Amino acid sequence: MPANPPVVTTGTVEPGEIDPMLDAIRQAIIDSDTGALVEFGERQVVVVSPQETEQGIDDLIKKGVAMNKGLCLLLIGGSATNPNKEEEGPVLMLELEAQLYVSTRIRGKAARPIMALICELARFLHHARIRPSSAHWTERIYCTGFDPFPDQEYTAYSIRFEREITL
Repeated sequence: MPANPPVVTTGTVEPGEIDPMLDAIRQAIIDSDTGALVEFGERQVVVVSPQETEQGIDDLIKKGVAMNKGLCLLLIGGSATNPNKEEEGPVLMLELEAQLYVSTRIRGKAARPIMALICELARFLHHARIRPSSAHWTERIYCTGFDPFPDQEYTAYSIRFEREITL
């Protein structure tokens, strides 16, 4: 584990945002020029709102893949738990799911392999410390695993993370 990974300060907190950290994580991925992450630009990475419908999510995926060279990454926030209730803070662990959708037909055979994209996302975010530029807190992110999941149109993977925040 890196002793003191650098803090990436990015994005801004907009009034009324439910989870501004998701936008900061999105922006950190977009701003990265590391390895396979160069493929993720403004249109390839989408934060999914908690109130989004299943049909709305399907539309985001189809539009994202079609408009973005066969590649779409959804960032979906999840629930939070306090694993050590006796610790000061509290220290919460928030779930984060990154769903990667790839159209191998659109991307073609010469495109970067899907596992390279998954590994680079996991490597970039694991132990990342990200802070929205207008916030007073930092979160540390941990990659907890990934799984393929069935999709009729695309090759799809779920990459799971936990976000640690002290309140």
